[in-house]
Parts: sequence; C-alpha cells; structure tokens
Amino acid sequence: MKNNPWTKKELEMTLAFYLSDKSSAVSIKKIIMFNKDLSRMTGIYRTANSIGLRISNYKAYDADFPGNGLYGGGKAAENVFMEQQNPETFSKLMEDYADFLDAFCPEREEYPSREELLNLAVPHFVTKGMRYSTIQKEINREKEDNYEYQNSIFKKTPRPFSDLPVTATGNKSITSFGKINRDPQKAANALAFANYYCEIDHAHPLFIRKSTSLPYTEPHHLIPLSMQGEYDFSLDVEANIISLCSNCHNEIHYGKENFKLISLLYQKRIYRLEKCGIKLSLRKLKSFYR
Repeated sequence: MKNNPWTKKELEMTLAFYLSDKSSAVSIKKIIMFNKDLSRMTGIYRTANSIGLRISNYKAYDADFPGNGLYGGGKAAENVFMEQQNPETFSKLMEDYADFLDAFCPEREEYPSREELLNLAVPHFVTKGMRYSTIQKEINREKEDNYEYQNSIFKKTPRPFSDLPVTATGNKSITSFGKINRDPQKAANALAFANYYCEIDHAHPLFIRKSTSLPYTEPHHLIPLSMQGEYDFSLDVEANIISLCSNCHNEIHYGKENFKLISLLYQKRIYRLEKCGIKLSLRKLKSFYR
C-alpha cells in the first residue's frame, strides 16, 4: 500500500514531527519510530526513506534550515507548510500532533511534551527562488568578508601578546554560515609568532605574498568561532589561531584524514588554550569538524 498518495493528515503529522524536534528529524532511529506510530494511526505503510524524503521537502520550505532541502515534493506538501503561516492554524496543528502522540505513540516520552509543542513559534516559509537568492547573497558576503579579513591582517603590525583569558564581549550571535567578528590584529600576531610557517610541518612548501613579500599562510581558528556561545572567554585569541599552508587548511575542513591534523594541533595548543581559560577535550574538538 506504500504507493498510496499521501493524505493531508500524513503530511501534517510529518511536518509537525519535523518542526517540533529538528534533531530527531535527522535521526534514523527516531524516523523509524515515528513511521511506525504514523502507520498505527493511518493504517498506511510508509518506508522510513519516504518519511525522510518528505522531511527533506519540508526543509526546502523552511527559512530557518541553513541548507537547500529537496524540492519536488508536490504542491500538497508546499500548501501544508504554507498554511502554518497563520498562528491559529499552526496552533491547531500542534494540538492535533499532541493528540496523535498521546493516542498512537507507545514511546510518548521520546517526543516533545504537549507544553513544548504549544510553545513553538510559527515557522518561516521561503520559496525556492527566495532561498537561492538569500543563500547566494550570504555566500557572496562571506567571500567579501573573508577577502577583507585576509587583506586587513597584513595591514597590521604584529604586536607582542600574552596568553590570558579574554572575556567574550559584544554580540555572540552567528550568521547561518557560523561567522562572528574576527580581529585581524590577533591573526597578524599569531601568524608572526609562527614565523609564517605551516604549523603542521615547517617543511611544507609556501609561496610569497605579492603584497608583503612574506610567506603565504592562512589563519585558522582551531575551535571554530561559531562555538563562541559555549565559552565565556573569547575564542578569537592568538592561542586559538593556527598558521597553516593552503593545503593543510583545506585538508582540515574537507580531508578524509582531517582528524590526524586536528589531533596534532590539539596537542600543540591545549596548554596555551587552557591559559586563556578555554578548556576542551580532543573528542569535543573533533565533534566540531564532523
């Protein structure tokens, strides 16, 4: 019976499942559990993959989802999401979802409580064209910000510094790309302290910058600045900024063996980080790069 067209009730309950706990909506275990509970209510069998596909469709319309999602889920799914822009409609959806959980879900404690469901904010809907336009603007701005940051580093004269705790001040909020403000002076200090070598291996080949006649290395925040909200002390300090060649910098972000590099840098920097009031385990650090 899995070829049956999706009913509106199925679409609504799946949307509520996604919106009410987005971490569960990427868990195969939770999707399988929800799928069984939904089938218990409707009498219609769906595969876990079909539930996951529908969730991907909803992500495409969710303005708060940082990726693209998957378009092509049909007009019915889009309409169900659009209906939730009305606070009264959304409130009723959450009431219906809570009733469904109470009636058909033997593992009710695995889902959000009724109170949590009724306190959720109305989701923001975005069209395909709007999403692509917004994402491209963010990407362009990120490139411009990074270009400006890189250039401004070498306009700074390196200064002596000490590894001391610096209270995290100002706005800790991040963009959808996880960026917060970076001080180019701190990066200039860190690169100079490393003598403009790659800190993975001083023998790594480098080229000379046109603008400064210095070896080209790139500053990399070992603990990503997007994690600032988890720390009371600033992550934008010299102890957290690594001088890397282009190849190592890319390997840390995209390489299959990136954990080897991260482990090496952890051993080199953990003592200095602790002097700055920043404590973390290697396991925690690796989790930032998954």
